[in-house]
Amino acid sequence: MARIAIALLVAVLYIWVIMVTMPYRRNVIQQQDLTDYYATQEREFAYAKQAYETEKAKPNPNQEQLQLAQERLALYCWEKRDYDRAVELLDDLVKKRKPAEGAPYSEKYVDTLLRLAGVYRDVTNWKVAEMTYQEVMDYDKKFFENTDPNNVKLARDLNNMGLFYYLKGTSEKEEAARNAILKQSSEFLNQAIKKYQAKLGPDSQSEGIALWNLYLTERDLGNVKEADAIKARAEAIDAKANRPVKAP
Repeated sequence: MARIAIALLVAVLYIWVIMVTMPYRRNVIQQQDLTDYYATQEREFAYAKQAYETEKAKPNPNQEQLQLAQERLALYCWEKRDYDRAVELLDDLVKKRKPAEGAPYSEKYVDTLLRLAGVYRDVTNWKVAEMTYQEVMDYDKKFFENTDPNNVKLARDLNNMGLFYYLKGTSEKEEAARNAILKQSSEFLNQAIKKYQAKLGPDSQSEGIALWNLYLTERDLGNVKEADAIKARAEAIDAKANRPVKAP
């Protein structure tokens, strides 16, 4: 009996030590993960910078490889929040990739414009971000508005504009100004949803993303009942796609 009692006591003490030290151990693991993330980020940034400088220093660099290296460095600068350098690199890329009049549609040009708009949005330079998103929309309209009015690129542009106006609206302190901008967001997002439905059918994942954005807008406008209905639709699409999403 004495041995059993001792064994039980040791087990209890072992469990107690594990439970008591669990928060500390969890914090250590989190700090290690955080440290590893920043260390990895710095290492990858250094590689990207070196690759860009190496390509740039070549007497006759391959322009495609140079632009890819430049884009990769710009994205790491953006991730590191070196926004000025990211803008400098992406703005230069936009100029290099801008198609000549009459040239075929350029995905690379659009992708670079969208990234540039994203950086301006992140630094709350609303005016330039809006101009850049509008530039993408105008470019896409030129190719698709007459021949394919429900093209997913046009829907994407409307969704981007809707999200942009939502973020801009939330930065406004004055209620009337904020609500006016949020209403613009709602209009763009509703248009995006209609195009997604027309092109992809009901309940596409693209529609689900736009619905989540619309939910945020209607929620912040104070339209509780409508926001709840939109949220339910978005959650249903996510469940159908087996895509777990935590509601904002």
